Parts: sequence; structure tokens; C-alpha cells
Amino acid sequence: MAAKLPTADGILFGFPTRDSCMAVPMKSFFDSIGQLWQKQKLAGKPDGFFISSGTQGGGQETTTWTTITQLALYEIFFVSILYTFGAGMFKVDTI
Repeated sequence: MAAKLPTADGILFGFPTRDSCMAVPMKSFFDSIGQLWQKQKLAGKPDGFFISSGTQGGGQETTTWTTITQLALYEIFFVSILYTFGAGMFKVDTI
């Protein structure tokens, strides 16, 4: 899969969080693409990701921030997926 990354128009990663960190298989994958980083094959490539956990407050926020730094190391351009619910998701008058 790593060999296909330079030919992709963009990359979207999805992975679980483990103890507020990137799951080990995903971290191992990022560690394995060092040659692509060395040759700057991923520099400027748009990228996004989504994270899941088994519980509310399971570390998604921390995992997100540490993943962004991993992408920055590889000079991959992070593109936020953003929220799609607009102002409605911030209403506090109902439970």
C-alpha cells in the first residue's frame, strides 16, 4: 500500500485510538514510509483522517493532535473534514 501513496491524488486514513494515541499498526505504517519522506514523495499531498474509539472521551482529541504532527513531519497537507451540522450542533437548550 505504501508504494501507491505517491500516485494518489489525496489520502484519507481511518484508524482506532488506543490509550489516547495512534494505534500501533498505524504508527508502524507511518514509520515504514520513511523512504517516501526522504525523497519528498508525499510533500504537499492533501490528506485527511478519521479516528474512532470505543468510549466517549476515549482520546480522540489527543490522537488527532498527535496525528497532525505525524503528517507535518512527512510534509503532507492536512485537510480538515470539518463538522457538517453547522450551528445546530452547538445548541445547549435541549439534551
